[in-house]
Amino acid sequence: MVRACLPSDSARLAQSVYFATALLAATSCAGLRRAGAYVAPLDALTGVMPLLLLLSRPHNFAVFGLFFVICALFFPEVPANSQSRELLLPSRVLVIFALAHASFFALGNSNSLASIDLSNAYAGVSRYNEALVGVLVFIGSWAGPLWWAMAGLALVALETEGVRLQLQVRALLAAAHLWQASTLLAISWVATMMRTHLFVWSVFSPRYLYQIAWSVGFYLACGTVGGLMWVAAIVYIAHQR
Repeated sequence: MVRACLPSDSARLAQSVYFATALLAATSCAGLRRAGAYVAPLDALTGVMPLLLLLSRPHNFAVFGLFFVICALFFPEVPANSQSRELLLPSRVLVIFALAHASFFALGNSNSLASIDLSNAYAGVSRYNEALVGVLVFIGSWAGPLWWAMAGLALVALETEGVRLQLQVRALLAAAHLWQASTLLAISWVATMMRTHLFVWSVFSPRYLYQIAWSVGFYLACGTVGGLMWVAAIVYIAHQR
């Protein structure tokens, strides 16, 4: 019965997962709209899980379950009228930053180009497309950091309102880009100083490429552009109830 209901080939199965991701995202939005004064960040992450699981290694599925447990334990519900709600927010976001970077390595990634997993990069792709395959590779490799970034931005969006929300988001993005710019500057200086080293192509060059991917792909494209859209969508839907 299950086999009869599933698509006949893996490409169509992956495409059905993409459709299920969009459907779950819409369902999560409806849940946000019907929610009360507080909505847990976990509720906003339900819709993206099929996509992240599809593009991740199968043995990492349990790690995402651990992410949900960690998020529920470390970031419990704080009453809306609590005075410590916004005071705790900077420290909680800092912890999420640390967890986002730790999750990159927890899912089996490293600073070596040999650790890039291409096994799921062609999921749902009927023919070769460099841009689409590159995006799928990035999502699969940065699935853990993307999960924690969305959790952190959802936490900021749901626990801050009005002008304070704008200030929190601006401060968060400014701190993130300042951190990445400092890191990129330091790695650029080290790579320049060690350009004649024996391991320049096997150690320093891959690390430099990964740092560019972190700065441009994760923090600029996903964290800033996608993050602002994510926060705006959550705030809009949560205030439409």
